[in-house]
Amino acid sequence: MIDYYYCYSKNKSDIGKKCLFKKSKSQIIGRIEANEELKKKYIYKENIYYNDDNIKKYSEQYVNIESLKLENKFFYHNEGGWTKDVDISEQQNKIKYIKRLDKDINLINSLKILMNETTKILNKNNSINIYEEYFKNDLQNEENFKIKSILVIKDTMRKYQRFITSIKWSTDNTYKLAISYCVNDYQKILHNSPKNCLLYNLNQINNPYQTLYSKTFIKCMRFNHKNSDLLLAGSYDGTVNLWDLRKKNTLCESSSIM
Repeated sequence: MIDYYYCYSKNKSDIGKKCLFKKSKSQIIGRIEANEELKKKYIYKENIYYNDDNIKKYSEQYVNIESLKLENKFFYHNEGGWTKDVDISEQQNKIKYIKRLDKDINLINSLKILMNETTKILNKNNSINIYEEYFKNDLQNEENFKIKSILVIKDTMRKYQRFITSIKWSTDNTYKLAISYCVNDYQKILHNSPKNCLLYNLNQINNPYQTLYSKTFIKCMRFNHKNSDLLLAGSYDGTVNLWDLRKKNTLCESSSIM
């Protein structure tokens, strides 16, 4: 077979540069003539079928292993532990053999070791009590829970039907209790409904000792864990309010609406 190739020259300075290809007309470099003798050996087929899968292939033959026969057998254990030299039908022979074992030091030492291990296991079982029934005649006894009201704090503005949104205790031992309110009706939220929060002292629970005024309803509040005179609250419109209880009832600081 003839090898076809194309030879060209290139300067040494152009070696290593990028190749710039250009479109050109097709050219016939070489041609291989058909071999008539090989052509006669080929068989033309109109349709070619090919199947492929990923399924495990199993054998089409069945093989049986040897069957194993099982039988149930029983034995009666009457008296054992005797050597072949001892005739168990003779009582005297058994007595002599027992006396001889009682004097054997190796048997005595072996029994001591076995007794120590057995005692440890028995003590563990006795302490754990593996046969104990933990739940005997277990029945679901429904406990009757009772709730007793010790103290009732009433809203001073009950005509607006406000509900409590947050109740917080002060971090110190001054028995301060802060309560915030809100209303259910959306129309009342936008209008002139009272938006104040109340501070109570448990020693004088009849009336609030301080009222905190806000521009919007308060949803949550919390005392400063280091200074209980500072009260931080989150309002309905997303602002954050800060009160200093040592000053007036008005807001000290308030964030802007984002």
